[in-house]
Amino acid sequence: MKDLKYISKFIFQYKIKQAIAFLCLILNSFFTYLIAYAMMQIIDSMTVLSDIKVVLCYIILYIGSAITSNILILVADYIFLKISRRAATELKLELCRHMMKFDGQYFVNAKTGELLTVLEDDIEKIQNMFGKKVPTFLADVLTSMPIIVFALYIEKCLILVLFIIVLLTYFVQKYYIKKIHFLYTKCRESISQSNSVFQEFVSQLLDIIALNADIYFRGKIKRNLSYVEDTYVQYGFVCNMRSFWFSMFSVITVTVIFCIGGYGIMQSTISIGAIMAMVGNFSKIMAPFAKISDFSASYQEYKVALKRVNSILQLYTSEKEKDYNTEDICSISFKNVEFAYNESQNV
Repeated sequence: MKDLKYISKFIFQYKIKQAIAFLCLILNSFFTYLIAYAMMQIIDSMTVLSDIKVVLCYIILYIGSAITSNILILVADYIFLKISRRAATELKLELCRHMMKFDGQYFVNAKTGELLTVLEDDIEKIQNMFGKKVPTFLADVLTSMPIIVFALYIEKCLILVLFIIVLLTYFVQKYYIKKIHFLYTKCRESISQSNSVFQEFVSQLLDIIALNADIYFRGKIKRNLSYVEDTYVQYGFVCNMRSFWFSMFSVITVTVIFCIGGYGIMQSTISIGAIMAMVGNFSKIMAPFAKISDFSASYQEYKVALKRVNSILQLYTSEKEKDYNTEDICSISFKNVEFAYNESQNV
């Protein structure tokens, strides 16, 4: 929360709308449970009771719950998206206002490409985190809870399977998290450097042509793009390795759950409707675990982006607007005046 000091007023200023969106997600979890329950009852009613009226009632319950669930998710996504886009717009405007107060020394050393990267890419990363990643992950977690309760109701030993997959996922994330953060930081730095080179190339294109310096600049651009390529390949490979291990854990988990369900059917301790409902909604159980991989990667990107935005927002700004008493001044003259941001070079 310390990192959110400078941007929290933009993200958390719409508390009522955010509360409505969160309420939609909670209600959605209730209807998710009804979907699984209705599915189980439909199958059992068709295979055991053969009562068409009962089947129709559960079909209506299933359809109504599914429609309501999707509407709630749609409303929550829209609210989170609208809030995050508005926050991104206000944050960009605030950055522009803040940079206008910097003294000349800052712009002597600052790179235009890096500033543009912060204003566009980094703020978009923050917007994507709060507008998409966090709401989606939160929705998946809340949706998985009633399905986990439903699965435990069917067979209590499934808690052991879920505990093992959570434990394995935790250790994999812990191993890769530092590598992901370090490599993504390199990626953002390489992009900023590349943007600066492109900005220099475009702004001085006529001079480059006139001075026949195109070979030099092409080489400079090629070196920067090669560095960007290498850093992103390394970052992508680490992310793919983490996803690979998670996929292996998912395959093992699915196999174990299917074996437990099949054995329960053979022993008549689990109904066919129950196991079919669990299989049909299994993706909702695994969704938050699957999203942990993507969410942690996005979180590292968000941390890097937030750090870069904060580095600008917390910079000291010069006091440009001061009141001076000019009533007694009749004339002003300049003689032998020199000025420099750096002592070694006059402007």
